[in-house]
Amino acid sequence: MTTTKNYIGKGKQVQNIDIIKVNIRFEEIAAIVYEKNGKSYVSFEIAKLKETDQFGNTHTCYFTTKVEETPAKKKK
Repeated sequence: MTTTKNYIGKGKQVQNIDIIKVNIRFEEIAAIVYEKNGKSYVSFEIAKLKETDQFGNTHTCYFTTKVEETPAKKKK
């Protein structure tokens, strides 16, 4: 089984402190809500970009999903 990154937003490091401000469309977050013990949760990762993009973003935000691998066909 492998995982796939699903990118949902980008953000910028707040000047001179260890805080990342991320903007994510609500529709993107609503699609990944899950329930556990009667409460709603959203899980995602924030990773630093190798270099700042053209809009000044320093970080990217994504969630991962598990992908089932299909068995390779045997050659005759």
